[in-house]
Amino acid sequence: MEQSSEQCSAGIIVIGDEILRGHVVDVNSQYLCRQLWNLGIDVRKVVVVGDSVSAIEAEVRLFSQSFTHVFTCGGIGPTHDDVTLEAIANAFDEQLCNHDELLSLFSAGDLESCRKMAKVPTSTKLCYPPSWPIATHGEATEEVSTTGSSRDSSDSAGSASVNVSAPVAYPALRIHNVFALPGVPVFLKEGFRGIKSLLRSSAGEFHLFEVSVQRPEAELASTLSTVQNDILPNVQLGSYPQFEEDGSQKCVVLRLESVHREKLNKARQLLLHHLCETSILGTSVRRSSARTPSISESSDPGIMSQSILDHERAALARSDHLSVDKVIHLAGSPHASHFSKVIANALCIIEEAMNRYGSGGLCLCFNGGKDCTVLLHLLSIVRHRQLHQQSSPTPIGSGGSGSSGGSASTHSSSNQLVALYIRSNDPFPEVEVFIQESTEKYTLELLTFEGSYKDALAWQLKSHPHIKAMLMGTRRTDPYAADLSPFVMTDKDWPQIMRVNPILDFSYSDVWRFLRDLNVSYCSLYDQGYTSLGGRSTTKPNPALHVENQDGRQSAHLPAYLLSNGDRERDGRVKRKTPVT
Repeated sequence: MEQSSEQCSAGIIVIGDEILRGHVVDVNSQYLCRQLWNLGIDVRKVVVVGDSVSAIEAEVRLFSQSFTHVFTCGGIGPTHDDVTLEAIANAFDEQLCNHDELLSLFSAGDLESCRKMAKVPTSTKLCYPPSWPIATHGEATEEVSTTGSSRDSSDSAGSASVNVSAPVAYPALRIHNVFALPGVPVFLKEGFRGIKSLLRSSAGEFHLFEVSVQRPEAELASTLSTVQNDILPNVQLGSYPQFEEDGSQKCVVLRLESVHREKLNKARQLLLHHLCETSILGTSVRRSSARTPSISESSDPGIMSQSILDHERAALARSDHLSVDKVIHLAGSPHASHFSKVIANALCIIEEAMNRYGSGGLCLCFNGGKDCTVLLHLLSIVRHRQLHQQSSPTPIGSGGSGSSGGSASTHSSSNQLVALYIRSNDPFPEVEVFIQESTEKYTLELLTFEGSYKDALAWQLKSHPHIKAMLMGTRRTDPYAADLSPFVMTDKDWPQIMRVNPILDFSYSDVWRFLRDLNVSYCSLYDQGYTSLGGRSTTKPNPALHVENQDGRQSAHLPAYLLSNGDRERDGRVKRKTPVT
């Protein structure tokens, strides 16, 4: 595939004799490839090498000259076969030196082990994940230092020192364009969080189109060759057969990918032209969530320290993301507050929808906004309860109609919740990042459609006929929603599907109380003063949250949850001009 002149490239070096001998399965390269694709970074090569200084050195030297970013996985522990850092130092003609800050992080352990793990190449910078606590004392250190006190904390922008008394893992190490990560998957993922913002600032983006076809792959070979010859080198075409457990072919997934959206669209039209319409099972369109500005690039001065916001959000993400017991307690509260009632009512409506259509017959309309995030969390809790407490027939909360036609087991063979993302023409990168993160966090099967809501429903009904109802994050304060009921069919001139509205009676403050009290992650735009999200051209920070610094030269917006008047929720939406006729 032809690369954009701005496209970042990456190479991944997986290190460990245990990988080469098949004793341990490599999951780190798969994780990094997926994360880097989401950031718009093109992974060009992945290699696995043993615990050999010369072998690692040769690959690091080659990769660092060939790719924008290089990632090493493994070999930075305390034992004799952890030789990655020595090899990286050799590749850059540097010496290993004692890093005082690293030594402090591991001061509670064995002294010799600590010394080995704290000996790093002289140009090393530390990249702390956002989950590391921020100390309230200390000065910012220099970005590069040969004395072993360098720091590169992407999420705190170097504005505070790390409290070294409570480390949670080994930080990622940055040596020139090489990021050295631990080999233990949980520590690697945490370390990658510390460098994610550094990577976003220079990433491009990928555009992807997939179509599922119910034809034998051999019958498609000639057609695919014809299409491929017409679209190279701008677009890449891949064919991936899917099989049932008995070995029979279920379908073939054809995938078009390009860094050029317009060229991908032309290739998509060409491919669909060559395919028999009756053999198409479904299609999806999506793109990598790139071009998200790093915190150090942000030009919006925060009324609240951005680093504190990020660490607060990281703490929320690290908690039990469902908080099932807390939600159930709120829903069944004997005090029967308004907040408890709306939660209990929403859970009962979701349970009734599950009973009517089964989890496989439901689809969540998800655009990354606060309301559908609340609904996604509630839906996940009901699903969690069904999967883990099937012996209890009692509905969550009070009330609810129980079963009303059909069984919850009718369509519940899959553990994945289905969500439909109707993508606007100019989406916020922050929204796309959040949707990708939510897809992984809640294990969603994400369907993406570009076009109108009406066309999206028509496409979904054709490509996924088993879906009978859409779960909507609609509230009564939304346009045309004041008189809606929890279950209502679409209008007669629309594709016919049931709309389920569990959170109709949530107020603006209820939404934010739910998200913040229950530690539910939400899109980062809400921390920048946006209160209602649409496309970039029609959405601005809410003027009701605008504040100015005392010198009057800089301005900022308070976070969305500080909006006291819910009636002004949509003040940030830009009204389209009506053409003169």
